[in-house]
Amino acid sequence: MVKYIKTRTALRHGALAWGMTLSLGLVLSGCASIGAPEQTQSLSPRIELQTQADGTKSWRSAQPQRYRAVRIDPATIAFGDSVDLSEEQRGELREALMAALSQRFTAAGWQLHSMGEARETLSIKASITEVQLANTAANFLTTLLLIGPLSHGGVTVELQALDSVSQEPVAALAITGRAGMEDIGSAYTATGHARLQADGVAQRFVQLLAQAVPPHVAAR
Repeated sequence: MVKYIKTRTALRHGALAWGMTLSLGLVLSGCASIGAPEQTQSLSPRIELQTQADGTKSWRSAQPQRYRAVRIDPATIAFGDSVDLSEEQRGELREALMAALSQRFTAAGWQLHSMGEARETLSIKASITEVQLANTAANFLTTLLLIGPLSHGGVTVELQALDSVSQEPVAALAITGRAGMEDIGSAYTATGHARLQADGVAQRFVQLLAQAVPPHVAAR
């Protein structure tokens, strides 16, 4: 009898420990993250990106403050060769990034120019080089099981700001954003998490251009 009780107690403790380990693993694996790709695909080799404290990679010329306006053209938001998406999904992501950039630049006091070349204007180019789609079927299932969505999407974007007249680069950013367990509302469409990350991408790019001095270098 004593041996039976000890066995049941051991099993109960083992199950509890396993459950706590699983829960901790889900929490850790479900945290939103930001970083950068190991290698860029669309940026000029002349641009020497440097890894920043937040994990992103960026470069910026010494004096971007002389620019007061930006031009953002949907045609300059491209996709990398390895990105496998439908035309509808591409349109969703392009629209999300376009809207996020426009909103973030406007909120920071920049003027938006729709077309043409103008002095003191930056032309923004972006390449979406990687997309992680959320597994919507799995997320619906785990939600029904009261676990919550566990499949998280994300996006990698390489951005450039160019002088609209000379086409010389002024700033560049390579950034990867991945959603976490807290981003529940966007987990039930394939591109929901990737579209959600577009705002963080735009925010980081505008911050880069707004810095009074070149960004701090954490590591190469």
